[in-house]
Amino acid sequence: MAEKSESNDVKRKVVIRAARTADCQAIGRLARQLLQFEHSLHSEMGEQTPWAGSEAEIQKQMAQPATKFFIAERNGEVVGYVKAIVHRAGTGGTGWRGGLRTAARQLVDAITRRPRPNVSTVGGLIPGIFVTESERKTGTGGRLLATAENWLRGEGMTSSSIHVLQANIVALRFWEEQGYEPIVIGLRKRLDRD
Repeated sequence: MAEKSESNDVKRKVVIRAARTADCQAIGRLARQLLQFEHSLHSEMGEQTPWAGSEAEIQKQMAQPATKFFIAERNGEVVGYVKAIVHRAGTGGTGWRGGLRTAARQLVDAITRRPRPNVSTVGGLIPGIFVTESERKTGTGGRLLATAENWLRGEGMTSSSIHVLQANIVALRFWEEQGYEPIVIGLRKRLDRD
């Protein structure tokens, strides 16, 4: 009897790991579900672009040195993901590519006489986290977030930010339970045509 219960626990166990290229299609599927859900909460979110959540787009994002995806997997099926990004002041990323991006950006800014930013952004950003409906309230989202935050800490980040729709009350509660506090409130006004 104990053997049977142990095998059921193994079947139920969720594994959190760094995403691989082979996971891009599953991550894209979940990313599209997240975008559709956000749109259902507030139609002003805009329509999805044709490439939103595509396997190629996720691969492109995954290739960025300052971006990391983690997935939650149950019985070999991807049931959640989180995306984390590192922002460092004055850099376009990490490594030689980041240096090239920074130099190119500075050249374009000088040629076009763009104003310099007033604030340099440093810290981690969690631009996306989503778990399937069956995984909600199981702790999977919190475990994904903790894994992303640990990666951000390892990258030298001392803070992490997120954006969440005000209409997404469940998500707001989740983020507050995880220790996130509101900093900025974004407002929007619809401009009617005369």
